Amino acid sequence: MKLNELNRYIDHTLLDPFANDIKLNQLCEEALNFNFFAVCISPYHISYCADYLLGSEVKIATVVGFPYGYSSTKSKIEEIRQHNEIVDEFDVVINLQALMSKDWSYIHSELSQLVDAAHAANAIIKVIVESGNIHFNELRHLCELCNNVGVDYMKTSTGVLGNGASIEAISFMRRHLHTNIKIKASGGIRRRNTAIQMIAAGADRIGASKSVAIITET
Repeated sequence: MKLNELNRYIDHTLLDPFANDIKLNQLCEEALNFNFFAVCISPYHISYCADYLLGSEVKIATVVGFPYGYSSTKSKIEEIRQHNEIVDEFDVVINLQALMSKDWSYIHSELSQLVDAAHAANAIIKVIVESGNIHFNELRHLCELCNNVGVDYMKTSTGVLGNGASIEAISFMRRHLHTNIKIKASGGIRRRNTAIQMIAAGADRIGASKSVAIITET
């Protein structure tokens, strides 16, 4: 895969809680220099990055309910509404405790409302499901719910819990999701070959903090 193909798969990510202006400047400069698809940053840094990247092709993505999805559905909707004029894509964490309780009704209701909120803002919604930390039968249920409510992407991981994206999970998701729902592989992707394998397995986007290393690796 050529550089000018792989770079457009990448959401260049900085979710370090200790990120400062120096790191944000570096993130945005790298996104511009390598023409990454998007930067993925915390809500606090949205305005900073939006101003820095104004006029470029680089999209603004942010996280909602990060990193465990504990906040209420109402709070997540408000997070989307607060930034819907600036943000192009929202990466939303499902309520992981609801998932552990197998409260599929709650998850379905929340996803439906979040999809409506994002789409009302003409934004993309990616649903983070922590595929590396759940069983495949749970992942299958989540695929069915995502199919039902019409999310834009299912995303593997936050990158916080340790077990990130895997080829097996990407392949499983691709088999069980509708063809119009895309997949974002995220969590632990640090090598060029790993990113390419994820794409071959069915990933449409790569979330990575080591994006430059992935692109420049020979």
